[in-house]
Amino acid sequence: MGVHNNVHIPKESFPKFLWYAIEFFIVVGVSVGIAMNSVNYFAEIGFTEQMTNWIFWGIAGGVFLVYYIPIRTLVFKKPILKSI
Repeated sequence: MGVHNNVHIPKESFPKFLWYAIEFFIVVGVSVGIAMNSVNYFAEIGFTEQMTNWIFWGIAGGVFLVYYIPIRTLVFKKPILKSI
């Protein structure tokens, strides 16, 4: 039997921009999920629906920015993680 050289290595064959797109949609999904669970507290307190919409998108945007600015740029760009 011969050896087949058809092993799938994602880093070499998968487009890099697609990994960024997958990461983006995961972060958006997580941030909207956190905001959806958090806004119920503000609705119970007595905020109006219009105000809870602002709070919802504020929380979602805040989680999104917290991931992309400090976490992704400072933690995931460390040289020690590039050797893995």
